[in-house]
Amino acid sequence: MEKGIRLDENFISQVIFRIEFQTIKELVGTDKFIVKDFANKISNVFPVLEVIPHNKINLDIDINSGQPRRITREGELVWIFKTQDHKKSVTLTANDLVLEYREKAYSGFSDFLDEILLLMDAFNQFDYRKLNFLGLRYINQVTDKNVNNNVSEFFSPDLTNMAIINNLEKNEENLVQIFTKVNFKKDDYLMTMQYGLFNPSFPNENADKIFILDFDCVLHNINYIDEIKDNLIDMNHLIFDKFDYSITSKFEKIIKGE
Repeated sequence: MEKGIRLDENFISQVIFRIEFQTIKELVGTDKFIVKDFANKISNVFPVLEVIPHNKINLDIDINSGQPRRITREGELVWIFKTQDHKKSVTLTANDLVLEYREKAYSGFSDFLDEILLLMDAFNQFDYRKLNFLGLRYINQVTDKNVNNNVSEFFSPDLTNMAIINNLEKNEENLVQIFTKVNFKKDDYLMTMQYGLFNPSFPNENADKIFILDFDCVLHNINYIDEIKDNLIDMNHLIFDKFDYSITSKFEKIIKGE
């Protein structure tokens, strides 16, 4: 599948950009208005602001809900900026910034990157000293029942685990969930692929399964804001290549609207 095309249909449920950095001292405290200039610079896209004081926030970016909740330190504020439809949000703390797209808000990498660069331009006012982490994640949840019931037709045989599924059927055993996690490195990028038939009603074996393609690419060898754009482009290419490897021409026709 060629890069850069606009898809008529996609099953992307979440796209997440994240940076972590050394503690920004001016964001530690109880001054809700310390981010006023940052808020003004992004207000055309993210006009809705919510401030969460002295408490907990769950970034909820793991489809398995297996990650521990993010606990803010006493006295630390969390600023959440949202679009009017609440499908896009920016979470800012003294130690990280997260941009999250939900509910089919993602329309292409170019637009996504433009919003990241808008955020980075606004963020650059803070004395972050150095970055510690850059992350880019795409979570695809396939909601088409025909696809989920015939995964061998739509996804690479390397990902479908059909030998195991067929063995279960042969022995009249009911599949509850089959989910695989692979970690690998390319250059300085660490990639995690999670894929398979995910059961949102686990352990109910009769529930409809959803095929998941989850690509999470991270970089720890990064220091400054101006390194983000080129690295994100490379990370996006790596993720696209793995997505392209994961699907068949039949699934490609669905997402192209053919």
